[in-house]
Amino acid sequence: MQVRMVQHAVGQGGLHCGELTLGQKPLRWVYDCGSNQADALKREVGSIARDGEIDLLFLSHLDSDHVNGVDLLLSQVKVREVILPYLNEEALVATIARDVSRGALTGVLVEAVSDLSGWFGSRGVETVTFVDDSDDEGGDGPDVPDAPAGGGDGDCTAKWTGEPVPFPETSSVAQTGAGTAKMRRAFPGAALLVMTPGGQLNWALVPYVHKPSAALMKAFNDALDAEFGKGTDKKAIAQSAKDPAVRERLRNCYDALWAEAVWKRVATSVAWAIGAFRENRFTMSAHRVHRSSGRVI
Repeated sequence: MQVRMVQHAVGQGGLHCGELTLGQKPLRWVYDCGSNQADALKREVGSIARDGEIDLLFLSHLDSDHVNGVDLLLSQVKVREVILPYLNEEALVATIARDVSRGALTGVLVEAVSDLSGWFGSRGVETVTFVDDSDDEGGDGPDVPDAPAGGGDGDCTAKWTGEPVPFPETSSVAQTGAGTAKMRRAFPGAALLVMTPGGQLNWALVPYVHKPSAALMKAFNDALDAEFGKGTDKKAIAQSAKDPAVRERLRNCYDALWAEAVWKRVATSVAWAIGAFRENRFTMSAHRVHRSSGRVI
């Protein structure tokens, strides 16, 4: 098996890609796609797109410097599945409020969170999978699956342990019809296993979602109720964030509660362990090859 991972040089932000090749077609993924340096981001997104279609796009969280290149990436290359942490409507509004406070809010983010299914679907994405909270207070972290007995030759694919569940049609994120992505939810403990026609390989992509502080999220929700009125639809607030007056009110809610250092501890985000495993643990090994556009590990 050929393994290739690249940490792209984009400055403040994140852009990583990887691929596994055993047959003719590699399994390709991208982890985050954003930067505060537009020229570097454009250059590196172009280099990823030239290598061909992407099977999986992982978004760790929705901060602008981790997602502001997603629209560019999707305009240049086919992405089959997008995977991101499950965010309820309060968490989405909190993300927007934070970017407002930092002066980093983009119209693309507001448009996307208003209709994730339509936004991603109109850009060719087939499936959006939300990963649910992995950890309670003092949790042990993600489970590593048992080492496989199968395997063999052939193209690599990724398969979830436990089929993700579609959102009910009554859900605010569930949209149907042409140009929409299928929305589904993977529950805690789920992982992506690397498969071939001969069976499972000893490679996995295991998510670990860090959920925000319940106390701070309640305080933020209370601040929203005080500012916009108790019971106001949070999705409607997010959709109205293009309005400068609404953004200023969101800034007030955010600044009254969270400093930057606090937010870094409570933001919903997902980390991924990617590698080979045996005896119920990962055994990561890597070699390094330097190139001008990034680092291959």
